[in-house]
Amino acid sequence: MIFLFCAILSSSAVALILKYTESRDYRRMPIVAANYLAASALSVILAGGTLLPGRTSGDIFGSFFAEATSVFSGGGIFSADAGGAWAIVWGIPSGLLYFLGLISIQRSIRESGVGITGAFSKSAILIPILVSVLLWHERPTAWQWGGIILTFVAIALSQSGKGSGQAKVGLSLILMFLAVGSAELSNKVFQQYALPQYKELFLFTVFFIAFLIATAALFLERGRPNMKEFVAGIAVGVPNLFSSYFLIQAFATLNASVVFPFYSAGSIALITLGGVALFGERPTRREYGAIAVVLAAIVLMGG
Repeated sequence: MIFLFCAILSSSAVALILKYTESRDYRRMPIVAANYLAASALSVILAGGTLLPGRTSGDIFGSFFAEATSVFSGGGIFSADAGGAWAIVWGIPSGLLYFLGLISIQRSIRESGVGITGAFSKSAILIPILVSVLLWHERPTAWQWGGIILTFVAIALSQSGKGSGQAKVGLSLILMFLAVGSAELSNKVFQQYALPQYKELFLFTVFFIAFLIATAALFLERGRPNMKEFVAGIAVGVPNLFSSYFLIQAFATLNASVVFPFYSAGSIALITLGGVALFGERPTRREYGAIAVVLAAIVLMGG
């Protein structure tokens, strides 16, 4: 359970640090670039030199192209020789999705608040669940179907306010939900066809590609991070990496049906409490209702 609690703390820290940067009007792109730089460096350190154990690039990519058609059509997994190439190839588009997900979270935090943003970002596990039903013929239980329905109820609650300002809030939440859900789906796709020992290589590729995209965007803005923005980005990147790392460790000792609902619900609770205690956020009754519905949906989806 200790790894699960560490994952919850790390995930909550990411959202609350981002809230701090938004409240201080720090520029988003320098924060994102520094975050992914730190996460990339940490992923190499945690891998301990085992990113591509004992295989040449020719072996890895040659085996990958030889196996790709049969693996995708037959629903199997890549062999040890091809697994490294799969981690790299799929890590590239996944890095783009991670980048878009973090940018959308930053925007949603500013427009909607950290509590409701945290709730919807964690409920985005709905997207890989639905895709798993369609592509891999996984069958949700009756409880999970209840959670899926409640997620749509929560989305409706977030948009049911009056006035153009509330409509803008609802749109930012939905865009964030889609972006984060797509990033979660990229993890599911990797895991569907991957060997576990290549998770570190996949994470490194994801974070490094996201870093390159953020750096390119920062260059196009003709800006550079100041010291405060750089330090804040590093502060985001450390728990960002460890949230994934501790989550992987939690799966080694606990069932996914326990990990996912506790991880998501615990993060939502801490993020909401942190927003109220640290930043004086005061969610409306409708927002509290949406958060409560999301918590119930996540518990059901883990059933």
